[in-house]
Amino acid sequence: MKKAIHFGAGNIGRGFIALLLSQAGYEITFVDIDPDLIAAINRHKRYTVKTIGEKQEEFKVTGIGGLVSFQEKEIADTIAQADI
Repeated sequence: MKKAIHFGAGNIGRGFIALLLSQAGYEITFVDIDPDLIAAINRHKRYTVKTIGEKQEEFKVTGIGGLVSFQEKEIADTIAQADI
């Protein structure tokens, strides 16, 4: 599987960028400063994105993991293995 690393696991990163990467077949590693958010990502390994507007849809994002920004060696290793 192709691998991506994304810095920032906030709403835009998870709700837009990661959704596109997931739909394109990437396994995604998020890097963020919030250890509680990263712990939740690593615990659940998936989440749902819900669109709003006239047509409401739900999309599952799977194949995810996360690192906290102080995990420098793990981040460097992940970058070295990432396709994007």
